[in-house]
Amino acid sequence: MEFDSNDSPIIRLSAPHTNITITPPRYSDGEAVISMLSDPRVYMNLAGPPYPYARKEWDEWFPIIEKGSHDALLDWREAEKSRKDGGYGKRWVKGAPVIAIRDVDPVTREQKLIGIIGVARMDFMIKAANDENKRRQEVNEALDAGDPEIVWELGFYLAPSHHGRGIMPATIRALIHDFMIPYMNAYVIAGSYFQHNAGSRKVFEKNGFVFEGVIPDCFELPESKTGVKGK
Repeated sequence: MEFDSNDSPIIRLSAPHTNITITPPRYSDGEAVISMLSDPRVYMNLAGPPYPYARKEWDEWFPIIEKGSHDALLDWREAEKSRKDGGYGKRWVKGAPVIAIRDVDPVTREQKLIGIIGVARMDFMIKAANDENKRRQEVNEALDAGDPEIVWELGFYLAPSHHGRGIMPATIRALIHDFMIPYMNAYVIAGSYFQHNAGSRKVFEKNGFVFEGVIPDCFELPESKTGVKGK
């Protein structure tokens, strides 16, 4: 991870995607996020964001992700200082300060938001709200930062204009190898996707993820997305 002239963290992708960076979110990203989350090629593959997604939803979500990014960066600075001082203080961080995927014009240096990638501790309850998953969730949440037993989960989306270019596999690879392993001590990383979304499965498999199976009827898309009721 490096820093730009404004002391903001950046992860740069390797060739052939050297024009792609991962940075903290910015409030000015709202228009691009709203556009992506209003496209059925994006929102029909996501469990989380509401639909329709408009300025109100962005204004509610942005302070949350901004704080998460800010807190993660403070964690990283403390851990980095501790390592330089001999490693007697904080060593591992709880999350990543960079989530915004940007396409940087090689001539003008204009940065265009093209996607979002996030990492969090696994939400076991979304698979099935039962006692066993509740127990697993509580155990996972209680583990200290840097514990190799923590189960992490990746989530992401990319603007359709940039689909099919190998950007998302490269983004995941960079986030894992440049941040999650060296600064979060991440050993167990998972991901999930809707069964119809073959593209996301390929993205995971290109990074060495192993398919475990299908959980039938575990999530019901809202009627606002599908136009019909049902799972």
